[in-house]
Amino acid sequence: MPAAVPVRWRGTLTLDDGSKTGIPTTGWFLDPVPPQRAPLGDLGLSCQLSCDPGRYVGNTIVAFNGPGTPDRHKCVDLLNTQLGQRTADVPAGRSACFGTEAGRVGYFTPGPGNGGQVRLQVTVWELPT
Repeated sequence: MPAAVPVRWRGTLTLDDGSKTGIPTTGWFLDPVPPQRAPLGDLGLSCQLSCDPGRYVGNTIVAFNGPGTPDRHKCVDLLNTQLGQRTADVPAGRSACFGTEAGRVGYFTPGPGNGGQVRLQVTVWELPT
């Protein structure tokens, strides 16, 4: 059995369409520790003329339909067996796996949206050695 891959970063990130604050935070790069704000990044809000609640964009995102939250192995399997998309609908309380620009794997679980903002619980794993 392969060695466990440690968590690189775990925490809460806020995505904000800027409608109430005037300062949009529409995406995050998730390879740096701590993550860095980005116009789009590895994970962000899906925005054209306006942002779509519950719709997220990234390098590759696949909704996780299992119970609870996925571990790294489940995310790797999901990303390798499902056609990853640049966007995914992820309702509050559900999870989705994603890949970063540098090839790391992670998952996020959005909370309920509130006035153009949504808080995400995010986990990003290290690259395997």
